[in-house]
Amino acid sequence: MENNINFTSSLKSKLILMAAIPALALLYFAGSGVLERQATSKKMVKLDALMMCLLKLALVSSPMAIKV
Repeated sequence: MENNINFTSSLKSKLILMAAIPALALLYFAGSGVLERQATSKKMVKLDALMMCLLKLALVSSPMAIKV
């Protein structure tokens, strides 16, 4: 009887490990994707600010060249 309990607990721990490893991999790749998109978003906001600054500078330097 004791041998059967040990086998069952060993089997349960193996099943938990089999489920946990793919779940951890999924969390890792999902988190990695979120961080990458967040970095891209920050770069796009910075690019937008630079483009607005460039547009203002162009309007100041020659107001007739660019019509908005």
